[in-house]
Amino acid sequence: MNMPGAGFRQSSRLFQAMVLRQNPRSPYDGKAVGSAALEQVQALKLEPGIALHFVLERAGLETVLRYVSAGNLAQYADSAFVSELIHWLRFTRKEALASLDGLYSGASGNPQVPRWLGQMFVSNTKPQRQADADAQKLRSSSGAVVIVSTSDDRAAWVCTGQVYQRLALELTALGLKSAFLNQPIEVASVRGQFQSALNLQQGLPQLLVRYGYANPLPSSLRRPVQDLLI
Repeated sequence: MNMPGAGFRQSSRLFQAMVLRQNPRSPYDGKAVGSAALEQVQALKLEPGIALHFVLERAGLETVLRYVSAGNLAQYADSAFVSELIHWLRFTRKEALASLDGLYSGASGNPQVPRWLGQMFVSNTKPQRQADADAQKLRSSSGAVVIVSTSDDRAAWVCTGQVYQRLALELTALGLKSAFLNQPIEVASVRGQFQSALNLQQGLPQLLVRYGYANPLPSSLRRPVQDLLI
């Protein structure tokens, strides 16, 4: 007897991409995405009030980069932000296995180090150094896409998440990797400038995703679904 949904699992390329999807924080190889693949991504099914703004040209990516850098400079100068970042980092696989959450160092291409050493390194990171590192990552990407909403409430956030899930799986199914660079959106003073610079008009930027071709990296671990259900 077939299990419910078995046909869907066999036929859906996005379902099959779920076990492969990851967000490597590493530099990508800079290779351009072919027009046919790009058209598939641009034809992604959206939710009401949500749009995708693609940045494909180098000049446009440099504009995005200015605001990523501005966000980095603001965040890494904020001790509260740095403290929260350290709280969620898992500097060794042992830490990752113990917590089953957070961001494992291996997922960003960084070596495993004792927590005291990793904490010291992150807390002493100069804002410009982080800005330069993310500049390299964005410039190595094939392109970027901003997920935009017409409102900024909980319903819009949920719809944004639904569209992002499809976007990430579509990119994965096409052999692409993707990762967030949300600094221009997370810093309130930068968000409006970013919106204007990209000529989003009334569209509110919710997520900034870079994409391209890259080798897989170790994944950050996550808790089993049954541990999260109430």
